[in-house]
Amino acid sequence: MHGPGPTRANCGAFVGWLPQTTARWLIGVVTRFGARKVEANALVTRPAAGRALWRAAILKYVPADAPEKYEEQLRTEREVVRQEIARLMRRWGRVK
Repeated sequence: MHGPGPTRANCGAFVGWLPQTTARWLIGVVTRFGARKVEANALVTRPAAGRALWRAAILKYVPADAPEKYEEQLRTEREVVRQEIARLMRRWGRVK
């Protein structure tokens, strides 16, 4: 499903292919709890599909190698901080 999920106003468009009783039930659930609750429940009950959906959504905005690039940048910055702490500790006579 692309775009916004079902709402009270447009739920009929999302359930047109469902049997009548199921469609009425789904419209009732969306009306009572909201589309986000229904979507969250779907993600929880189907974890693999939920992970795939989240990954696809995230990859629209963040490159796949972003975590590795971030970790490398963090490693570099952490080493700079470690060296500075060691320098200050030596300066203050805490470490030889």
